[in-house]
Amino acid sequence: MVNLDNNKIKSWIVIENPARFEKSAGGNMTSNFLVNQDIDILISGEMGPIAFYLLRNAEIKVYKAAYVNVAKNLNRFTEGKLKEITTISSGYPK
Repeated sequence: MVNLDNNKIKSWIVIENPARFEKSAGGNMTSNFLVNQDIDILISGEMGPIAFYLLRNAEIKVYKAAYVNVAKNLNRFTEGKLKEITTISSGYPK
């Protein structure tokens, strides 16, 4: 989790995903965990529709991660180069 201030990293912390060993509902459990962490934005590679709607209903914006590392995705986000996913019909999540 990263705390940004004026698009600069103010602080960050690594939190282990509590649903990392879950199979079918892992994404949904992770989404609920993130909602409870009071985040504003998620940059993600993939997610299912239920997880997407859980986040959207909690007013968490979801951005499509590029196929690069975390630091590069953060840079792309602060540069406005990541696409915000606003609808399930936008081709993502699959």
